[in-house]
This record gives sequence, structure tokens and C-alpha cells, in this order.
Amino acid sequence: MVRRQLGRVRRLSRRSSWHPAPGYVLLLEHGKHFGAGHKQAFVTAVEVLDGVAEYWQGQGKPFWAIVSGPDGWDAGLPPLPSA
Repeated sequence: MVRRQLGRVRRLSRRSSWHPAPGYVLLLEHGKHFGAGHKQAFVTAVEVLDGVAEYWQGQGKPFWAIVSGPDGWDAGLPPLPSA
């Protein structure tokens, strides 16, 4: 079920016609809970979102996938750049 939903995210995120914009941001909330309870699905989600970001980079548009969690939680992902 998770793999099917991730496939939908991948397909939707590659179609800019649903909402044309200069760039895109996707927020994945409760990342710690998702990662702890569904480790393989979390890894797959990160891989899918990485591929989506690469696709949009090739189109000249930024795509940011932000995984939220409690303060101090390390998702093992690159940190957001500081201002």
C-alpha cells in the first residue's frame, strides 16, 4: 500500500499542470514516527523524493522535501541550509 501511494506521489509531483509554480515544497510530518514504525517505507519515501528533486532540478525548478520531527531528532538526511 505504501509503495502504491509513493508511486502516486512520484507521478503527481512530476506534473506541473496541477499547480504551475516556480518551485515546490513538500512537507512530510511526523517523520520520526514514520521512520521508526515503517523503516523500509521511510527509506523508499526518501529515495522517491530524492528522485523527484533530481527530476525538477533537471527542469530548472527547485523541489524541497522537508521531513519534520521533534527537536534533536536526526533523520539521517542533509540538514536545511542556514540563512
